[in-house]
Amino acid sequence: MEQLIEMVLQALRAAGIHCVRALDEETLPRLKAPMVAVGADPSACRQHALARYLGQDADGAERYGMELQATLQLEVYSPGRRAGALCERAAAQVVDVFLGGIEGLYSGDLELGRTAYDARTDCFRCAVRAPLTLRLYTTAQDGAFTHADIRGVLQ
Repeated sequence: MEQLIEMVLQALRAAGIHCVRALDEETLPRLKAPMVAVGADPSACRQHALARYLGQDADGAERYGMELQATLQLEVYSPGRRAGALCERAAAQVVDVFLGGIEGLYSGDLELGRTAYDARTDCFRCAVRAPLTLRLYTTAQDGAFTHADIRGVLQ
C-alpha cells in the first residue's frame, strides 16, 4: 500500500499539487495554500488470494501474483476567505491527474465528496475516493523473493 501511495504522491507533485501522506487532523499544519493528504481507507482493503503461481519468466525465475482491492482517500484542504472555490479547484486537479493517467493506474469511477468548511482544521475540505484493484507481482529465484511490482486498475 505504501508503494501505491508514493506513486500517487509523485504524480500529484509532478502536476504541481502540494501533497503529503495522510495526517491526523491534530498534526495538520497551519495552511496558507491548498494541500492534498493521501492515504488509504483501511476498511476498504481486501486481499483476494494468497500468492498464485503464474509460471516462469524468460530467465527461469518463478512469477507469483495476488489481487488486492483497496480505496485511496485523498483529502483536499484549503484555507482562506475564498477557500471553498479553491478547494473545489484543487479537488478537480486531483481528479484530472487520475483521469490523465498514473503509471500502472487507469481511470475509472472516482468519488468526489461535497466541499464544506471543517471547523477542526479551520479549512474548507473535500474528499476524493479512488477505489482500486491492485495486482501485485513478485519474482522468486531459488526460493527467495527478489522484487515486487504493482499494477492497478481504477474500478
